[in-house]
Parts: sequence; C-alpha cells; structure tokens
Amino acid sequence: MAVGNGDAKCLVPAFLIARGEAFVIIFPSDFNEGDAPQTGEPRRRAQEGRRLRARWLKENRRALAAVCKGLISIEESSLKRAFQVTKSAMLEKAFGVPVKMAGSMPEAEQLGRALVASPHRDVALAP
Repeated sequence: MAVGNGDAKCLVPAFLIARGEAFVIIFPSDFNEGDAPQTGEPRRRAQEGRRLRARWLKENRRALAAVCKGLISIEESSLKRAFQVTKSAMLEKAFGVPVKMAGSMPEAEQLGRALVASPHRDVALAP
C-alpha cells in the first residue's frame, strides 16, 4: 500500500512515541485544509486520510497519552478558537492528552514548552 496523506500524518507521532520523550503536537491553522469539502477522487483521498488518522489515534491512544503532553491547534480567529475550546474536553477525554488552542505559532510554541516542562497532566484517559 502506498503511503497516503493519512499515513504520513501518523508517522511523526509514531516516531516520537517510540523515542519515549515528552512532546507536543502543534497543528498549523491550515492543517485540515486538505480535508475541505471536495468532489471525486480528492474528496475520497481526504476522507480516507481522516479515517486512517482516526484509526491510528484510536489504536495508539494509550501510547500517545504516555508521552504526548498536548495537542495544540493554531486558530487566528478568536471566535473560531472559542468554538474549538468547547470540543477540546471531548477530545481530551478520548485521547488522554490536553487539547489547547493558540492564536499564533509563537503562542503555540510557548504553550508547548510550558506543557513539556510540566511534571504532571490534568487529563485522564477515558476507559
């Protein structure tokens, strides 16, 4: 099977988990642009990528929760950030990893450094 977009987006977290060192994942504001509504083959590939990423996260959630200190999404719009925060609690419970929002890359990097330096986690993994 050829490596598709969904597969490639799972390779980096798998590598980081294998290293066993604390890390955060920062999703740039355009991370999901490839998943935007499309038609035909591009839409099928985008849907398949989302399905592969969701399956990988489900299968690896305990390993991810053991070393990943946070998932940080960048959203410049304060309105969109506020909306995303409401979804964060559900994602945190599902993956056992704090889900945070930042308005810019520098803000996300600062938040990421703070999360990695933190000795504890405020999120429990759902059974």
